[in-house]
Amino acid sequence: MCEGGTNRSVGLARVLKERGHDAISVSWRWNSLDTIKLLCGWVDYVVVMEAYMKEKVPFAKQLLVCEVGPDRYNNPMHSELLEQCTKFCLVNDW
Repeated sequence: MCEGGTNRSVGLARVLKERGHDAISVSWRWNSLDTIKLLCGWVDYVVVMEAYMKEKVPFAKQLLVCEVGPDRYNNPMHSELLEQCTKFCLVNDW
């Protein structure tokens, strides 16, 4: 989950899909709170892309942070973003 759901969380979702996981990108700003709550009840993990975003999903059962910093990538396939997401997956054995 990231602010807009178009760059950082898309990049992480791609890396996770390439590793065999069913992942979707979500925006805390543009998806409704009802939608986010519904998804949190369905998923095994919620991953936010900056630590401050944890407060956006206090109802998440399993919450992790893939700290990639503010969205400066302007592209979900940015090589630096994908590298950080891949490292996150390796650390978490995904």
